[in-house]
Amino acid sequence: MGLAVSGGPDSLALLLLAEAVMPGRVEVATVDHRLRAESASEAAMVAELCAGHKIPHEILSVKVPQGNVQDMARMARYRALGEWARRRELGAIATAH
Repeated sequence: MGLAVSGGPDSLALLLLAEAVMPGRVEVATVDHRLRAESASEAAMVAELCAGHKIPHEILSVKVPQGNVQDMARMARYRALGEWARRRELGAIATAH
């Protein structure tokens, strides 16, 4: 099972609950849109948490095209997560939002 974890409280709760229910059967991706100065440190915090729990983790950096930033960021995020899931042969991705 793939998890999209941003570092916010909802996705961190998803991570901890999923690992408790499916130990050793989850992988995590954090998408860094590079739209905020703190996004890299948030992704690094998720990576550190995953390392501490021995959960595979990958940071997916995306480039957000011009236009409606929220819509473009969402499309870039789901495209990157879909590619990650296919590459890792994950059957599903759970998000907290």
